[in-house]
Amino acid sequence: MRAAGALTLSLVVAREGGFDHGFWVVLGTLLVLRSSAADTEVSARQSLVGTLGGFLVAAPLIVVVGGSTGVLWALLPLVTFAAAWAPGAIGMGTGQGSFTVFVV
Repeated sequence: MRAAGALTLSLVVAREGGFDHGFWVVLGTLLVLRSSAADTEVSARQSLVGTLGGFLVAAPLIVVVGGSTGVLWALLPLVTFAAAWAPGAIGMGTGQGSFTVFVV
């Protein structure tokens, strides 16, 4: 029931929020759902902190790099590797941050 409620709420938020890619809201909800409420809270916190951290790394990087596509192409393999490697090797929060840098 908790999972159904969470997914329903995420779908409502995605639709009513007018997000361009609202499916990420639902996928993010699926990512943090665990078998117990306490575990879900911990994973949700890690995900939020990781996303914020990733954005705080990616946003200044984009400002500094600007429109230099050559630099962005050079960084792509590094951030792709980090996004794939970090969740299993380091943890969910770091993985989420790496994924955020990859998406930005």
